[in-house]
Amino acid sequence: MYVHIPRTVLVILLLFTSGCAAGAGSASGDMRSLSLPEIQESSATNALELVEQLRPRWLQSRGARSFGSLSQDILVYVNEARAGTVHDVLRTISKQSIMRMQWIDSAQAGRLPGSGSGHVEAAILIYTHDWDG
Repeated sequence: MYVHIPRTVLVILLLFTSGCAAGAGSASGDMRSLSLPEIQESSATNALELVEQLRPRWLQSRGARSFGSLSQDILVYVNEARAGTVHDVLRTISKQSIMRMQWIDSAQAGRLPGSGSGHVEAAILIYTHDWDG
């Protein structure tokens, strides 16, 4: 059975569903960054809790080797200096000190200073209130 749906209805449905998907989990729709208002509104106490609550995909490895766990291949940079891995760093940074956070993919992360020559899955960049850059 064929049902004719007017083109305008299809366009409206497409726009509505794509808009909902883009904004899921973020007031701004930008899933690669966390703004100061989002950080301040969160009940988290540290950077790890912020990411777990607001951007959990940042912690997921894209490879099968560490599925379901925090990857050692995700680097953390604080104020543009390599600070370590997710395990080492995120729990130690208080929410109150964070101005903004950003997630970058492996292509960008591999070009960061101090990323080394090995495989880098991604990087989480944290900028604190005392950063002067």
